[in-house]
Amino acid sequence: MQCTIKEELRQLMNRILCVLIGIMSVLFSGRAQENFPISINIEPEEMRLSGVYSEYDNYSVERERDTILSDIIFVTDTVIDNTALLSDSAVINIYAETSWEKMRSRNLHWNLKTNLLYAATLTPNLGLEISWGTQLSLNITGSYNPWNRKGKKGDNDKIVHWMAQPELRYWFCEPTGGHFIGIHAVVTKYNIGGHKFFHIFDKGYRYEGWGVGGGFTYGYSWFLSKKWAIEGFLGIGVVQLGFDKSNNRIWCCTKSEHFTKTYFGLTKVGISLIYNIK
Repeated sequence: MQCTIKEELRQLMNRILCVLIGIMSVLFSGRAQENFPISINIEPEEMRLSGVYSEYDNYSVERERDTILSDIIFVTDTVIDNTALLSDSAVINIYAETSWEKMRSRNLHWNLKTNLLYAATLTPNLGLEISWGTQLSLNITGSYNPWNRKGKKGDNDKIVHWMAQPELRYWFCEPTGGHFIGIHAVVTKYNIGGHKFFHIFDKGYRYEGWGVGGGFTYGYSWFLSKKWAIEGFLGIGVVQLGFDKSNNRIWCCTKSEHFTKTYFGLTKVGISLIYNIK
């Protein structure tokens, strides 16, 4: 009778011990998962991966990914078999799901461009636009017109000038694609005679001076191919002008007067052809 009771007590103690070991295994696995998170790095070019399997000391990690935006991790932790205590192995399955955030490329992109409308005035111009993987880009354009229209005394018609226009753009979709708004600056030096521009310059006079200002831009860009695009834009702003004014027909023999004026109106307009360098 006493032997039977001792045998039952021993079996009961074994069962209690098995339960305690199982509880400790669960607690240890949870604490290990909190303190030692699994970190996996994915290159942006990797779009699909399946069947990746890694083994560690006492557990294995199997990862299956359908897209770059989701990842499922299965962790199986197996307690070493001990027949004297458990009579069988205990398997604890841990399921965890993590999200992947699509990372934007931070590489620089370079675009060359020329304003076709501006070039139609026989003014060579060139622009460079730089974007860095966000919705912002830096657009810098420069132009230079060195030509005298007729270039002789008494008939010195010209629109000689140089101009630089740096601009910061915000794209609603992506650089060189879709709608954009921008803020730009204007710096110019000019020698203009025999031409009328807005309400500032008259045909009968020659104007030689400088201008500084800035304004806001709106535009839209279309992709023509992987390398080519075209954009149209319009800018409005304010430019402070300072110039010497003289009679254009006898400009070499007359005394000029100095004036300053503030211009408000169009500061940028054009249709640009764009080539994507990178």
